[in-house]
Amino acid sequence: MSSTTVPLLHLSSPGPRTSVPRPASHQRAELAQQAPTSVGAPDPPLAVDRSPLPARHRLAGSCLVRSRPMSSATVREAHTWRSTPIAGLIRAHPVAAFFVLAYLFSWVYWLVVLGIMGRDTLAWLVPGAFGPPLAALLVTGLIDGRDGTRAFLRRWVLWRVRARWYVLVLVGLPALGLLVGLLFRDWSERFAGSGPSVIVTYLATLSFLLVLGGGQEEPGWRGFALPRMQERMGPLAASVSLGVLWGLWHLPVFVFVPGYNSAGRGVASIAASVLVFTAVGAVGQSLLLTWLFNHTRGSVLIAVLAHASLNAGSGFVTGQTASMAVLASFGIVGLGLVFATRGRLSFRPVTTPSARLSTPRH
Repeated sequence: MSSTTVPLLHLSSPGPRTSVPRPASHQRAELAQQAPTSVGAPDPPLAVDRSPLPARHRLAGSCLVRSRPMSSATVREAHTWRSTPIAGLIRAHPVAAFFVLAYLFSWVYWLVVLGIMGRDTLAWLVPGAFGPPLAALLVTGLIDGRDGTRAFLRRWVLWRVRARWYVLVLVGLPALGLLVGLLFRDWSERFAGSGPSVIVTYLATLSFLLVLGGGQEEPGWRGFALPRMQERMGPLAASVSLGVLWGLWHLPVFVFVPGYNSAGRGVASIAASVLVFTAVGAVGQSLLLTWLFNHTRGSVLIAVLAHASLNAGSGFVTGQTASMAVLASFGIVGLGLVFATRGRLSFRPVTTPSARLSTPRH
């Protein structure tokens, strides 16, 4: 009677060796242990890898990682989740996937709540603005894994930057709205009081806007999309493209919320408001926020503060003419920064793993 045998490896001096029968279950176990130790996604980092890699690999949580072997169970779990066609498409086109998901999350919510249910109050409007950060977290988790997600989250609270950047963001940016209010003598009722009351009202408004009035979008726009877009197309084209997509993302709010950014109710009025808001306001702010982002080592926190401050400054005025003037001021500042920096907006391409996000920019 014969049996299936597996020859033993010759680990010592050559000579006659016997063959020992191996059960089929043992053979399957050995094959399982020889499974690949990675499926294309970054593993927990051991040390910084300073070898040059394509931009999409350099941006794994804004740091490079060297892989650590994973257990067979971890490999099988990751393979199940990340081997689907949709997951592969997202990994191949992370920026496009981010924008699709950000629009999908926000627009579906707004179309249901604003368009179908008719709930156009601020409390119902705010949750839709969490589409960009949710999309950023989902795509980051898929392409960079847990360690990349943790690195991404750490950049949300990167606060160690020069004090002058906080002064510029919290005082200088709202001054644009204040200046327009002085020129046009058009003040919001909230800011019509004396000096101390205006400061208190501004700080209260800013605190709200940080979390629920625009600031919550920034982990997506500037935290996720901007670094990848800058690496691919440069800071100027990235800022303009991001500004356009950011502005058009507001479209359902223009359609369903009466008077949003001074928009009327007719199709022509809404289209004109969206065009001005996107081409002047959103693109101008995008150029400014890119410059701040690059100057502060990729601090998402500074972008959040800046976005909230710009919105708070816009709240100083209410009239349509003054509101358009505030948007125009954003565009003027953005163009000024483009000329002052020759289109670089203080951007430095990644040459080493820590060059862009670890070297202070003053």
